Amino acid sequence: MAALSAGTAASAADSVQAVLFDAAYRFGGKLAQVGGEYVSLNYNGHAYVPIRFVAEQAGLKVEYDESTRTVNIDRAGSYVAEAVALELAKLADPDAEGVVWKAELVEHGWKAGDAAGAVEGPVWIVTGTDPGGTRTEVVLHAETGEQVAFKELGVNLPNLDAAYGLVFASLVDGNKEQGGPGAYIAVDPRGLERLENEQFTALLGKLGEYRVPVLKASLEELKRQGRVNTEGNNAIEGVLLGLEQTKVEGSRLVVDAYLYKTALGAEGRRFVLELQAGVWKLVSEEAGWTA
Repeated sequence: MAALSAGTAASAADSVQAVLFDAAYRFGGKLAQVGGEYVSLNYNGHAYVPIRFVAEQAGLKVEYDESTRTVNIDRAGSYVAEAVALELAKLADPDAEGVVWKAELVEHGWKAGDAAGAVEGPVWIVTGTDPGGTRTEVVLHAETGEQVAFKELGVNLPNLDAAYGLVFASLVDGNKEQGGPGAYIAVDPRGLERLENEQFTALLGKLGEYRVPVLKASLEELKRQGRVNTEGNNAIEGVLLGLEQTKVEGSRLVVDAYLYKTALGAEGRRFVLELQAGVWKLVSEEAGWTA
């Protein structure tokens, strides 16, 4: 209750002179650093730390009743400790290697299950990220440690539309000697499932810089639209761009992509991109297959 004492002193005197100081704290052997909105104060040789910081690090809940000016601290020991939640999450995915786990306590607003068997907070939401960027989410009941949900979240990489935009632009630029993009640019959505709808729209917008119509269509869809000369090597008047596969290697993407003009004029290339300060950079590209 040191923070309350400091507040009382501040209201009872004209001024209080306190000094900020940097200190680390251990709770049950676990190191915790004051940060963010919290600070440590040195006043008259005593350390003053926000009561919420201390209580929450000890696994307690803090609420302030403004009407009675009362700080309520309760539920001591009622929640599974964070360290225990992390270990339980690891047990839920025993074959995972090199995964970095992070836990977040959610006391309100979380709900899962159907109407007949819904489970509401409090829960620990533990997220694991493997070296390839694939994320796993394990939800545990905060009071019992029981596993509530397990979900593969996939790869969380920022600005993937920008990364694929670099790949497709390089393919189109490399085709300038053969006439550039032609009448239009078609993008096959298969292989781009990682993109949200807004990201896919942004990708198509980037390709609009070539000043030709940009379509979302596979070769089969182009045939149904009558855009393919099925009697002449399946030639098209524009170019069709697509992905064969994407591999995540830490902060790098290895992308196998292709450009199609006819069955005899298709080219596959391999691109390596790296995320540098939040921006994708094209590191290298090399020829793959040609038809």
